[in-house]
Amino acid sequence: MGFSVQSDKKIQYTMISNEFISHHMLSANGDYVKVFLMLQLINQNPSAYPQVSIQSLADDLECTEGDITRALNYWAKKDLLTLVENDQEIASVTLHIGEGEAVAPSQPAPETPAPSPAPKAPAPKPINHPGRTLDINEKNNYTPSLVEPMAKDKVIKDTLDRVQEILGKPLDFDYIQSIVYFICDADFSPDLVVAMYKEGVSKGHTKLSYIEKIGLNWAEKSIATPDEAQIESQKYNSLIITVKNAFGLQRNLGESEVKMVQTWGKAYPDLEIIKRACTKCLLKKSEVNFTYTDGIIKGWIKEGLKTLQDIEKSEEEYKKKIASKKKEGTKKAKNQFQNFPQRDYSERQISDLEKQLLQGKKA
Repeated sequence: MGFSVQSDKKIQYTMISNEFISHHMLSANGDYVKVFLMLQLINQNPSAYPQVSIQSLADDLECTEGDITRALNYWAKKDLLTLVENDQEIASVTLHIGEGEAVAPSQPAPETPAPSPAPKAPAPKPINHPGRTLDINEKNNYTPSLVEPMAKDKVIKDTLDRVQEILGKPLDFDYIQSIVYFICDADFSPDLVVAMYKEGVSKGHTKLSYIEKIGLNWAEKSIATPDEAQIESQKYNSLIITVKNAFGLQRNLGESEVKMVQTWGKAYPDLEIIKRACTKCLLKKSEVNFTYTDGIIKGWIKEGLKTLQDIEKSEEEYKKKIASKKKEGTKKAKNQFQNFPQRDYSERQISDLEKQLLQGKKA
């Protein structure tokens, strides 16, 4: 089913306001800009485009249908157009023309002398992205008819598949709607969305409301990449902090190190046990060695040691066993020259030996 495109004001030419170019276009996705310009062209040349659809726009602009739907929702959020739905399908799009676009000149303007070249404008300053406040309730504006084509888009579909693998269960509509919101409206990259879900699961939470709070917190702190998210997470992760302090580390842990530490935390929630393993590693190796520490903890697990008291008792028994072995070794070495076989001699044998000795001296 197609939809019509019209404006709330009539114009004669395809015109775009300076405001759109300088304010909206610069910060928008390139495909979004293509869609908006195409809508302006269609609106201002209605006879050439009596009806249009998401599919026809996708074909004309060489985009996916998901790209077109995301673009329409993006400009609706920016209040540059209004979408009207009928039976969960888009029935019409109304553009809100900016100042300077509404009326085209009815006749050529009088010629004027060419102006002198204007001074060269300074290069624009880099745009900073300060923390932003998101309203998670905005995602409720997405209806199934809008979410469905976007969920088929390759980028979003891949993200949904990755999140589903992390959660270990099929995604219901609320999860899909939320992921679409964070990618399309909150400007989260797919990797950042995936990191958001990994963060929730690593803390033992799969509930959507909890995971969305993580995303909102990251948005407020201008976190834009998974690496930045990991650094932020490590700041407040008591397990990570315990390991860093025990090892005396000032740097952030690498991804493989974080995964290893997380397995330690699952095996031993008591952070004193983790601290003891790190300390034991330093005493034995005189350096930070995550693999060696991992071996210590796996050894405790294999022995069935569950508490710090169990570990202390086991280590004490081990020390006694080693001390006992050393003592036995020393005693054995001391006695090895004393334990020669003893011989019993009769008085006659002793007398004969004496005579032999005396005769030997005389000779």
